[in-house]
Amino acid sequence: MKINKNGRLKSLNTGLVFIILLILVCFCSQAAAAQQGDFTYIITGGKAQVTKYSGNGGVVVVPRTLGGAPVTSIGDRAFSGNKNLTSIRFPESVTDIGAWSFLGCKSLTDITLPKGLTSIGDYAFSGCWGLKSISIPETVVGIGKGAFAGCTGLTRINLPKGIIKISDYTFTGCTGLTDIDLPDGVTVIGSYAFENCTGLKGINLPESLTSIGRGAFSNCTGLTTVTIPEEVSSIDRGAFEGCTSLKNITVNEGNSAYSSKEGLLYDKTGTTLVMCPQGVSSVKLASGIKHIGEEAFRDCAGLKTISVPEGVESIGSRAFKGCTGLKTVNLPNSLTYIGEEAFSRCTALTKITIPERVTNLDRGAFFGCSGLKSISLPKKIENIGSEVFDGCSGLMSINVDLGNQNFSSVDGILYDKELTTLIACPQGLKSVSIPDSVTSIEKNAFKDSTGLTEVYLPEGLKTIGSGSFRNCTSLKGITLPKGVTVIEKDVFSGCSNLKSISLPKGLTAIGENAFMGCTGLTNISFPEGVTSIGSGAFYSCTGLREITLPESLVSIGDWAFQNCSSLITITFNSASVNIYDSQYVIPTGTKIIGYANSGAERYARKYGRTFEAKPIEVIINGNA
Repeated sequence: MKINKNGRLKSLNTGLVFIILLILVCFCSQAAAAQQGDFTYIITGGKAQVTKYSGNGGVVVVPRTLGGAPVTSIGDRAFSGNKNLTSIRFPESVTDIGAWSFLGCKSLTDITLPKGLTSIGDYAFSGCWGLKSISIPETVVGIGKGAFAGCTGLTRINLPKGIIKISDYTFTGCTGLTDIDLPDGVTVIGSYAFENCTGLKGINLPESLTSIGRGAFSNCTGLTTVTIPEEVSSIDRGAFEGCTSLKNITVNEGNSAYSSKEGLLYDKTGTTLVMCPQGVSSVKLASGIKHIGEEAFRDCAGLKTISVPEGVESIGSRAFKGCTGLKTVNLPNSLTYIGEEAFSRCTALTKITIPERVTNLDRGAFFGCSGLKSISLPKKIENIGSEVFDGCSGLMSINVDLGNQNFSSVDGILYDKELTTLIACPQGLKSVSIPDSVTSIEKNAFKDSTGLTEVYLPEGLKTIGSGSFRNCTSLKGITLPKGVTVIEKDVFSGCSNLKSISLPKGLTAIGENAFMGCTGLTNISFPEGVTSIGSGAFYSCTGLREITLPESLVSIGDWAFQNCSSLITITFNSASVNIYDSQYVIPTGTKIIGYANSGAERYARKYGRTFEAKPIEVIINGNA
């Protein structure tokens, strides 16, 4: 200690004293867990909380007091997972039921909630399969997310007037719930609140409601009609997705955000179609409509045909995605825009003509349209996004208007205007001969063309984009022109019937996964000049038996020959090749042949592979 000029003691470390005092205060205020019968509890501020029940289950009555203090709350996970609990009674003093408190109590069939209860925590009764009905006291103002999720036996529930929000996932998976009345005062229905309530036949939405969350009623397959109240200003994406019996949506005339015509949901002005019920089989669109919104017809599987009226300018992303019964689409001349995946997975669609004013086809616009045979592109098309025709396994021709300044087509194959780049080949073609003017093939151009058996590449070809022939499972052989110097990533990945390939002398690099899964490939000859073999380049080429690598080789990536289960030997002609430092580059049973003290030998010794040294050739006066 020090004494200051006023004669008072001065601490050398007053901060340390403060910390010690703070720790003591916190320690003294901590509630120690105690046990009384089957109940573990803590007391805080003169009130007891049940933290754990360790009894055998059956009928359980929570005591009024524990340790002399009134029980006011059930702690998080207190009864969770008790499979033998059948009935629970609470004292009137309980105001809070914590999160996950009865999670997975599968045998619980009877609950009497106390009259003074104010809150039910997240997932409090989730997975209580045996629960058939529950009355929630009027004093409850908060029900946590997922509170009754997965209560498949629940057929009836009474909600109190004080509830203003149905939280996310509150009743998701309550398949036995047939109808529910939401009290006036509820303003929000959260995301997926009633998802997969397949038994739900009807629901009365209160006039106080302002928003319906994403997927709120998704997969409620029994729901047939919905009336949107006056105050609703927000209906999130997929709110009624998967409601396959829903045939009619009606909107209160006083609603300032939405309107309805012929059972379809529009914005207030009637210019944008927001949603078509998924239970409809035929549709008549209102006059004056200009936009078909995102996901407006998504998964309307019963829809067979549709005529989009003149005046419509745009079709939003995923607007018709998954309309698997749709066979005919008539698009208006007024159309200028088709969004991402707009018609993806319309598997029954066989033909479509793109109107003259359309300038862009966004990503995946016709992805997975396996029944599509032909498509015609107008002269104003400027941009075609990625994956537009992916999964169109029956597509035989992509036709381009002769007046188009950006694209052209020959034999139904899509090229740039100058015929120097092949952009996309229809996946239904079996044999393809590419014009001599072509110097490059864009990535994924032939991807998933499972019927393609042969393709003739022009001598002037220099670039083959990544994934170009990926999963061409019927392709048996191919010769690469001498101008190709690099085999890009995934170019022949998954070509399981490829038995032979001729690599050009100018080749320098083989990219990642280039021949991965080419199980029919039995031999391959590497030309001198190849310097690198990428990761996974020949992964799972189970037909390969012997490989000889060129002297020019500098590096081999990880997994390059892994899972080549028939590979007996691999011969290195370079002493300085760098093999990725991993046991997964070369299979365990493969013999490595190479020079002594080389990278090949070091790899073999380190990872327990059989090694055979090559004899060193000595050159004297030009003779070996």
